[in-house]
Amino acid sequence: MSAADLGAWNLSASERLAAVECSDARRDVAALAAAATTALVRVAQRQARGLDHLHVIWGMGSFDARERIGRYAELYREHCDEYGFGFIDDPLKERHPKLPDGRPDTSKPMCDMVYESPARAGSYIGRYLSGGQLARYLDAPDRSLRAMWVHPGLIEMSGWNLERCEWVRQA
Repeated sequence: MSAADLGAWNLSASERLAAVECSDARRDVAALAAAATTALVRVAQRQARGLDHLHVIWGMGSFDARERIGRYAELYREHCDEYGFGFIDDPLKERHPKLPDGRPDTSKPMCDMVYESPARAGSYIGRYLSGGQLARYLDAPDRSLRAMWVHPGLIEMSGWNLERCEWVRQA
């Protein structure tokens, strides 16, 4: 893709994502979003190739969460081309953990990306907020996705929000 094509794709990503979430694709099942569990956190990342990408942490509180997330990934694959989206990484697929340089660590057993601990999920998502990645994303003039979104229920439970963070920083 040319630089102009990359920019146009990034600028329209948010609108296309909303279209997927409110689309005719939902008629195939009760709803695309309802096929998955609740999204708890979404973080945008500008990939090295120049396209924006979302990392999503899904809640796994329901007894059938694995089945529902698997169905969501399946539905996404069926409809993503209609909206100009690409690959979805199936969190239930077993893989080797990654080394800091991104290569698979074959010395460790295979595992999926379902984290038993909220701290592990936070550590995963935190990688995309540190090391300059968030700043690079925010500095990009051709972004349309919200850099970070946290479910309001999590914010309420924690008692932390942007206003409180600013207050603590100023204190």
